[in-house]
Amino acid sequence: LLKIRKLKSKIVMFSNYFKIAFRNIRRQKLYTIINITGLAIGMACSLLILLFAYEELTVDNFHENVDRIYRVYSGLVESENELWTALTPMPLANDLVNEPEVSDAACMAVGDRISIRYRNQWTTAEPMIYTSSSFFNIFSFTFIQGKRSKALLDPNSMVLTDKLAKKIFKQENPIGKTLHVKNIGNLTVTGIIKEQRNTHIRLGVILPFNLYREDPRYESWQRYNYFTYVRLKKNAEPETLNRKLVEYQKKIYGLGARGQYLLQPVTDIWLHSNLAYDFLTAPYGINVIYNVTALAAIILITACMNYMNLATAQSENRIEEVGLRKVMGAGRRQIVLQFLGEAILLCCMALILSIILTEIFLPGFNDLVEIKEINLFESKNISIITVFLLVAAFTGIISGSYPAFFVSAFQPAAIIRRQMITGKKGTVLRKFLLIMQFAIAIILIISTLTFNGQLKYMLTKDLGYHPENLLFVPMSVKVRQVYDSIKENLLQHTGISHVTASLNLPTWRGPSSQLGQWDGNTAGKTIRMYHGSVDHDFIDAFQMQIIQGTDFSKKSAPDAPSGLIVNEEAVRQMELEEPIGKRLTMW
Repeated sequence: LLKIRKLKSKIVMFSNYFKIAFRNIRRQKLYTIINITGLAIGMACSLLILLFAYEELTVDNFHENVDRIYRVYSGLVESENELWTALTPMPLANDLVNEPEVSDAACMAVGDRISIRYRNQWTTAEPMIYTSSSFFNIFSFTFIQGKRSKALLDPNSMVLTDKLAKKIFKQENPIGKTLHVKNIGNLTVTGIIKEQRNTHIRLGVILPFNLYREDPRYESWQRYNYFTYVRLKKNAEPETLNRKLVEYQKKIYGLGARGQYLLQPVTDIWLHSNLAYDFLTAPYGINVIYNVTALAAIILITACMNYMNLATAQSENRIEEVGLRKVMGAGRRQIVLQFLGEAILLCCMALILSIILTEIFLPGFNDLVEIKEINLFESKNISIITVFLLVAAFTGIISGSYPAFFVSAFQPAAIIRRQMITGKKGTVLRKFLLIMQFAIAIILIISTLTFNGQLKYMLTKDLGYHPENLLFVPMSVKVRQVYDSIKENLLQHTGISHVTASLNLPTWRGPSSQLGQWDGNTAGKTIRMYHGSVDHDFIDAFQMQIIQGTDFSKKSAPDAPSGLIVNEEAVRQMELEEPIGKRLTMW
């Protein structure tokens, strides 16, 4: 009975604490709204940023045995130049699978967008990759329909993401259905995988590698156009395979010991990779994630400082309340629990509001970052919410500590006689918090102005051509054969001023070629140069400026010498004072 009475008294005591807390909230509405809203907005901003950072840091972590999955990359040494590239020859994967350390190996080629027809309805799909069935042994993409082991065994099969399958088939069962893929033929759907955004490999359509016939030389050891992935066996040492990979360079004619292959952990690709021709990496590095994480911490600390400062200032208005409660018999411990409970309650209310704000702004935030679709209540994000629960509790304890321990220490007689001093400790604390808030705010304002200037520079920088009103249409082989006729018809349209063609766009990031022979290259220098073929009016259509020499001619005599146009950087790299008339040799 004594224990029951003590328990009842504690329940009554805590219920009284909550009653007093809610009365103070109702009585001080403006203070409560300002304090809770300020902390909630700070928490929401930090939560959004941390969700983004956590999503980036966990790319590809969902794969089983991710610590045993690697990508092979290449290092080529030409004269004094080194080129580290993410691309490898196609035969490499077939040879690596025979190594005792390797469990599975797969070669992958990335294709352009394709057009798919189902029942006379065309759908444009991207991205598209070509690979082998061992690809799904390495990566743990979730199969919704179909069998993983038989997904790409049929040379005329294909695997789709669930999002693309729903777009094509609506409510129909896609397995076993036949689709016509433009420039390839009829293929049968053998598998549907869940679209996974948190990976460096963007999947839309997956086709068997036998359908990839870009060039008859694609099986050459000298053609670096493909990505190679391996999954090591349990307890296999990556360094052992790395040492063996050096020997593979001997299979490449002309390179010998001047290059090598190395293993790269798949979890390092997204944020840590700085390889040439890596089409599957993030548009930023790990330092960006560190910076935004620091920004989230600064915003959260500032919001907590603002809350603590307001709570500390408000506590001085409750000194008479503390004196009266002590006269009525309340002990210091009870007063400390009261103030700490109120502070933690307000912080928890701010946390709930911050979660609501985060859910409201997440769709717009996903549109802003574009490459991600972040969900707050995913199982992996529970740890972040738990951290914010701890932050709310910590903020409540810290902000409630001053009124709880400092104000409650005053004696009732001193409080009633108004002889106590407000206290230098509280004043110093508030001044420190205010100074820190203003300093952080000024730093953030300066940083924002700096970033804005950088973005403005990037948006207004002269690219060397004018991209406004330019439309790009990929051409198949059949279309190229009637290009002149199509061009003539398009130019008759009143809304079209120019029609031209090029092998690659100016923004193309594909492989370059080695150039070492040109007039005046007496030192034997070699450089790597991007190149492409264009229609005669390409320069005019893209509004590029000819600094020296002349543009291409529409009609030339059969015996007229061929010519080419290079940019200023090429002239600087080749160290040519008078480039006009110089001869260059490639291949």
